[in-house]
Amino acid sequence: MRTSENHGSTDVLEVGSSWGWQPPTDPWYQRLGRLVLAWSPDPGLGLDVPHIKDLLLDAVAMRAEWLLHPSLSAVMRQRQGFRCDLQLAVWSAQNLQADLGNVELPESAWAWAPGGGIRLAPGTHDLSDITGRIQGSSYESPIAIDPWAHSMWAPFHQLWRETPDLDPDELDEFVGDTRRLLLALEYARERLPQLFQWVGSRTRVVILLRKLRAEHASSSSAVDIPGAIFVTVHDEIQAIEAMVHESAHQHLFMSEVAAPLVDPRDTELYGSPLRDDPRPLRGLLLAYHALAYISAYYADALATSIAESSHLEKRLDRTRSMMQSSQRVVHDNRGKLTEIGIDFVERTAAIGRYSA
Repeated sequence: MRTSENHGSTDVLEVGSSWGWQPPTDPWYQRLGRLVLAWSPDPGLGLDVPHIKDLLLDAVAMRAEWLLHPSLSAVMRQRQGFRCDLQLAVWSAQNLQADLGNVELPESAWAWAPGGGIRLAPGTHDLSDITGRIQGSSYESPIAIDPWAHSMWAPFHQLWRETPDLDPDELDEFVGDTRRLLLALEYARERLPQLFQWVGSRTRVVILLRKLRAEHASSSSAVDIPGAIFVTVHDEIQAIEAMVHESAHQHLFMSEVAAPLVDPRDTELYGSPLRDDPRPLRGLLLAYHALAYISAYYADALATSIAESSHLEKRLDRTRSMMQSSQRVVHDNRGKLTEIGIDFVERTAAIGRYSA
């Protein structure tokens, strides 16, 4: 049990209790429905577009969780090339109990699934047949690893798929990072189950990034690539931190679909503990929210002894210092938050108190 005090109030929280809150999803599904209607896939694929759209809209109406996935980037970003549209059709076929028809491929392409997927030759393919072939490779975890970024074909930086021919050193790095990422997911699932469930509620695929510098960890996510986070991996503890960091961003993205958290008229820039360049207040809110959850992660990691205590304490102290720095900026500018932004900040503050 962890007890913390703030301005005279006392919160008593159990280990793992910081991971329960989820943002509302209805506004996101409503927006997705509008984007499905606007989707215009590559006509060369020969897809039965009206039929697939009808089925996707039915899934939207039912708030199907499989729609929160990077394969939906074809709808979210629109006109990203035939591979994006193919992956959306394949992912839909894997999750819908319906015949979606055929797809005509102008060239070889990868059909991704959590277990890996298959390479398809040019020509005509039945989507049901593709699904049957893919489902032969099972994957039990709710969070998949996609080292080659085949689950989405939107452009992104530092992707391993941009370097298909790896030299021996690059291959060693790729294999080692993939192994460490698998271990990190297993550690989180076994030792930090509430954290793992919280991450998996918004993150469905972890995409491995190439390191730009040996000692520099980086991670990223995008509003229009749902359910995906992008991470470099240095060790298992850092990998879990990166997953928590970017999953926190995914929760914030979901929270602001209905309305902005920060008054859009605010144009002032502020110093951020996570960036060298000045950031708008929304950027500080992103940092504060992520750092609050990373602090909660290290508090739980200490409580469950997943690594050496001195190492975890050092990371917790550093993270809490950065969290408090960004918290001061956000709270000093509370008047620039919207009503839902104020509520979001109050929830974030409760998470921050948890790690005290």
